[in-house]
Amino acid sequence: MMVLNHTEDISSEIEQVRQRMNTLGGSHGLLHPEVMKCSQQLDELLIQHYALEKRRRHQQ
Repeated sequence: MMVLNHTEDISSEIEQVRQRMNTLGGSHGLLHPEVMKCSQQLDELLIQHYALEKRRRHQQ
């Protein structure tokens, strides 16, 4: 799992994975292994994003 350190990087990656998941889901169905893989990646990225946001708020 790649760990990104900036919310902008994570936000960009979230959008890319979300778009890929939507495209694959539309063409292969939501239960296709690649769609599931994208969903898991998206979950991991969202967790990283929320953790960075929480850390950033506590530093202010």
